[in-house]
Amino acid sequence: MLRSLSRGTTTVALALIWLAGGWLACDVLFADPAQLVFEDLAILCAVLAPVVYLIGWAMRWLSLRAGTA
Repeated sequence: MLRSLSRGTTTVALALIWLAGGWLACDVLFADPAQLVFEDLAILCAVLAPVVYLIGWAMRWLSLRAGTA
């Protein structure tokens, strides 16, 4: 169970990375340079993604140390 939860958090982290990249691309391509619409959301996703990924990695490490599948 811990291993599947860690895979889920890793997937969430990857989704946050893709969302941050998508929002950044939308801002760069479509927004007025003086007004970036989604920059706060992109920054939030970019900051949260590594933290969530590390939590998922730690849970996976714990599941391997505990011997649960």
